[in-house]
This record gives sequence, structure tokens and C-alpha cells, in this order.
Amino acid sequence: MALDGIECMSSAEIGCSNCSTQKLADGSIRKYHAMFGASIVARGRTELLPLPPEFIRPQDGHDRQDCERAAANGWQQRVGP
Repeated sequence: MALDGIECMSSAEIGCSNCSTQKLADGSIRKYHAMFGASIVARGRTELLPLPPEFIRPQDGHDRQDCERAAANGWQQRVGP
């Protein structure tokens, strides 16, 4: 199984309530969507089977935004069984 965190949108101007944010060195804010992705792979094969993603999004009531580790745990609870 191959696992990875992926950014799938980034903008300094467009955003929504599910966007994660990053403060840049120049003081501007970058908004982006990210997800934790998993795929089943096999040595010697060019095909893969993508599994449903878990989106990394801001958490209500937390000082820090969600991270790949929290998304991986959510993914494992939702998709793992």
C-alpha cells in the first residue's frame, strides 16, 4: 500500500471554510486543499487501485490545523475495516 499527503488546490485569493491556511514570509495567507491518499500497489505491476481519500481540513476548536497523521487515523477508522 502506498500512502501520501497531496495538495490539490492552492490560492492566495480563493478559499472556503474547508481550506487549510499557511502564513507566508511576506505576511500573505495561502489557502489550499489537501488530502491523504492511499493506493494498493504490487511490485512489478504498472496498475494500481486507488482507495477513497481523506481530506485534510481545519478542525473546529483546535489551535492547529489537521495534519497528515490525523487524516491517516481518520482514514484508517473510516476505510480500514
